[in-house]
Amino acid sequence: MTVFRRRLRKLRFFLQAAVVTLIITAAVLVGFAQLALPWLADNPQRIEGWLSQRLGRPVSIGHVGSLWTRAGPRLVFDDLRIEAGAGGGSALLLPRAELALNLYAAFQRNRAWNEFRLVGLDLSLVRGAQGEWHLRGIDASSSTGGSMGALGAVVLVDLKLSVVDEQRDLKLDLRVPELRVVNLGNITRILGQVGSKNAGASPLTLVADVDTAERSGQLYVGGRNLDLAELAAGHSIGGTRIVSSNGDIGIWSNW
Repeated sequence: MTVFRRRLRKLRFFLQAAVVTLIITAAVLVGFAQLALPWLADNPQRIEGWLSQRLGRPVSIGHVGSLWTRAGPRLVFDDLRIEAGAGGGSALLLPRAELALNLYAAFQRNRAWNEFRLVGLDLSLVRGAQGEWHLRGIDASSSTGGSMGALGAVVLVDLKLSVVDEQRDLKLDLRVPELRVVNLGNITRILGQVGSKNAGASPLTLVADVDTAERSGQLYVGGRNLDLAELAAGHSIGGTRIVSSNGDIGIWSNW
C-alpha cells in the first residue's frame, strides 16, 4: 500500500468517526431536550427568568404548554406579559407566544437556535396629521432602542396589519403569514411575505438588512405575477387608477 493510499484510508476513517460522533451527540441532545421539555412546562418561573434576561424587561407567563416539532422542542405561552422597561412605556400583553428551539439552525439559512414567536398580533400603522407614522397594537416606544437583546430571532406569525393614511385617503388591510426578524449581531435581517386579505392573491416578498447602530440598511420589495389592481386597493397612483393589471414588481432601496 502506497503512502497516499494509507493517508487516504486514515482520512476516510477520521471522517467516518466524526460523522458517527456527530450523530451520537445529536441523539443525546434530542434525548435531553425531550426529558427537559415537560420539566420546563411545569416550571414557568425558569422560562420567565430566561426571557427577562434576554429581553431586558420583567416577564410573566399565565400558562406554559409544550410540543415537539421537526426542528426541535417548542414551548407555548398563554397570556404572556412583558412589563415596561427602565425607560418607561407600557406593558405588553400577548395572548399567545412561543419559544422554539431549532436543533438544525446551524445548517439552515436565516434561522436561529432560539426563536421567540408572536402569534396572531393585530397591528395598525397610522399616519398622523403632521406626517409622522405611529404603530398601534404594540408598544414600540418601550423597547430598548430596537435591540433584540440575546434573542436569536423574533417571528411574527399570522400577523394582521392595517395601514391608514387619512391625508391620502389610504387604507390597506394586509396579511403577513410569517415575518422573520433575525439577529445577526450589528445587522438585523427582516424577511417575510406581505399580501392582501384575499387568500388567492400573490404576496409581495420583503427582505431587509438594517444596521441599527449606523441607522442604515438595504431593502427589497417585489413579487411576480401580482394583481396590481388589488395591490393598489382602488387608489390612484400618480393620478392614474389601475382597474385591471398583472405584472412583476421589484423595488430596491438603500439609506
